[in-house]
Amino acid sequence: MKIFAKIGENSFELEFSKDITINDILNLLKIKDVLVVRNGEILSDDDLIYENETLRLVPIVSGG
Repeated sequence: MKIFAKIGENSFELEFSKDITINDILNLLKIKDVLVVRNGEILSDDDLIYENETLRLVPIVSGG
């Protein structure tokens, strides 16, 4: 299964042999503090990702 991801201006392709969740991907990539967006919808950690999907990873920024 192949998926595509974008973080800022960087794009990359990932390939997995089985169904995978957002949480699985973030743990494998060792990425924290991001929102994962698919087709304009924010996904939760347990959402499944499907073949040839494109995900956008948006860093969570806070300040005061």
